[in-house]
Amino acid sequence: MKHIAVVEDEDMMREELEAILQKAGYQTSGITDFENAAAAILAASPDLVLLDLMLPGVDGFTICRQVREQKKLPILMVSARTGDA
Repeated sequence: MKHIAVVEDEDMMREELEAILQKAGYQTSGITDFENAAAAILAASPDLVLLDLMLPGVDGFTICRQVREQKKLPILMVSARTGDA
C-alpha cells in the first residue's frame, strides 16, 4: 500500500484529505508538528508528501529543502494562496 504524508495546518482540510486518500486505498500520516515536520516526514517514510506552503512558524519551501537534503521524495506543494506575495 502506498503511503502519503499530509502536512497541513488546517485540521479540517488535513482530515478531509486523509479521508479521501484512505478511501482511495492509500495509507496516510498527518503531520502537525511543523517545526519538526522534515524529521516527521522522514520518520514516516512516505512514497509522496502533500505539503502546504503556508504553515505557522515555517513555510513549506523550508520543509521541502530540509527533506530533500536527506532524501529524494516526490513532494506536491499545495496552497490556498491567491497572490504572489
